[in-house]
Amino acid sequence: MKWILVVFLLFSFTGCLWSDKGPESIIIIAVEGLDSESIPCASEDVEKELFGFLCQESVRFTHAYTTSIMSQASLASLMTAKYPIDMGVWHNGSKFLSAQETTLAETALKNGYKTSFFSGGAPVWRKSGLAQGFEVFDDYVDVTEELLFRPVSGVVSQFTSWLDQTSDSESIFSVLYLPDVQFPEVETRENLGGVVRPKGFQSQLHEIDETLFLLKEELLSKGRWHNTHVVLVGLNGRPYSERWSEVRGTNLYGENTRVALLFKPAQKRERDLGVKWKIDNNVSLVDLGKTLFELLGSPKEDNKDENSFEVVSFKEALLSPKVTWNESRPILIESGWSSWRGVGVTRFAVRKHHFLYIYDDKPKIYDSLIDRREAQPLSVDNPVFHELLLDIDRLLVQKGFPRWKPLSENLIDKLRVGRSFWQTENDREKKDAGNALLILSKKRPWDQQLFGWLARHAIDRENWKLLNHVGQKANMPLWSAIAKINLGKPQKEKLKGCARYFNKNSRKWKKPQRSVCEDEVFMALLDWLYWSNEKNRDSLRNHFLRLNSYRLLDEKLVLKNINTGFFWDTVTESPDAPSYTELFFLLPWNKRFKSKIPNQ
Repeated sequence: MKWILVVFLLFSFTGCLWSDKGPESIIIIAVEGLDSESIPCASEDVEKELFGFLCQESVRFTHAYTTSIMSQASLASLMTAKYPIDMGVWHNGSKFLSAQETTLAETALKNGYKTSFFSGGAPVWRKSGLAQGFEVFDDYVDVTEELLFRPVSGVVSQFTSWLDQTSDSESIFSVLYLPDVQFPEVETRENLGGVVRPKGFQSQLHEIDETLFLLKEELLSKGRWHNTHVVLVGLNGRPYSERWSEVRGTNLYGENTRVALLFKPAQKRERDLGVKWKIDNNVSLVDLGKTLFELLGSPKEDNKDENSFEVVSFKEALLSPKVTWNESRPILIESGWSSWRGVGVTRFAVRKHHFLYIYDDKPKIYDSLIDRREAQPLSVDNPVFHELLLDIDRLLVQKGFPRWKPLSENLIDKLRVGRSFWQTENDREKKDAGNALLILSKKRPWDQQLFGWLARHAIDRENWKLLNHVGQKANMPLWSAIAKINLGKPQKEKLKGCARYFNKNSRKWKKPQRSVCEDEVFMALLDWLYWSNEKNRDSLRNHFLRLNSYRLLDEKLVLKNINTGFFWDTVTESPDAPSYTELFFLLPWNKRFKSKIPNQ
């Protein structure tokens, strides 16, 4: 009897050791473009299943929705447990989180956690205001022409280096932001064997999967895995999934708003079995935020305003597969993209049970249960939906939100054609995109940016007749002059400003004043080629190459921004016309210089 008592006490003591390490840690892995279908957790072969290690130990929320398809806004919702309309972050631009808002990181820091945030790059930066409460907010991404982001391996490496500096007894609250799936064109390799994967969305998912598995092994070796809540969550839908009548920035349908959400709860004891079940009821990123506030020991107070959207904690669902919240409560989803880009107002949608209500000028309602792709809108005049519509209108109208009007077809065509033109490397597709640009420019004769794209298309294909035509239509005499010179025809265009220095005898001219030509890169090129001497030639060359590399990097960023749907905080007026530096090397007598310029 005494022996049994000793074993029982020893068993109890060792079981308590796990919980004596202090509060459980929390790691949030927030992934750009991780939609709900990216992680099905349905494969019988766990080893081959994407994120199988998490599927086997997590509660999976099959109907989780973002609050906004703008990453900065959705992440701010998670960190504050508030909708964008309540905390003021609407998009990925200059809207930043106010210091008056209390975040998860601030709460964690106050409660004794070590806090850190590691960003892989655009569109989540320190300027978002999300840094408050984080002792370390690492967004120092070395952006280059070859790599515009910090891959998941780099983010995890920075995190584990920081983790090595913390004590095993210290609880952590950390966020890892992964933008990898925005870059399907970037090559990835398998960790075992180094085999190069085919480029694409799935390859980036596999890279994230393999790296996060290595992170799990690292946490296991440090004795932290079991005592840590690990959240894998998408911030919006897949970047390259669009329906024909929509653009990514305003698409509030399921493919762009229903996100992956796997929550691995911390275990009280290391020997406890991990949980594995799914919850099919609607939840939102604000609900995730409220749940995490509770787990940090500082529950958020419920909003008593009857005209506000209810936010719930699903903490109990982490203990058993039961739903304790109102299954029919409305969930708000929005996008401030059109207001940010100056082409409309913010667009709203509401999820209530299995219905989707699009709050447009001409409202639409869908039954997602029988119409999974939300392709067939139902009649809003049907009495069955009367109460639903009244409820939703009360919540939105009372707050004074205007209904959204669709973008013009010409603008949608421009965004779509522009993306296909700048994204494809296939010659046939490039040609087709160029033809589409030509047709669209006739519909938008005022759009100088389109003419700039057409000029680039003509130059890429050495179609000098087209370049001459575009130059005349766009009132760009330099383009026409270059086209005629390459066609062997006389050019009579009067060239002014920077274009003056495209004359064959430019080197005989005096060094120009900056007031004549404001293009710093082009002037640096001419300084080096025309007005240098043996003493300063190398320094002038290096000065130009440095400025030109900045130009090429800026151009690559804005080109990539088109492919993301203008989700990054760069100017939408770019890319536009070919630069003077690019045009300079099109002249027959200047082509000999081109070999001296890297990447030109």
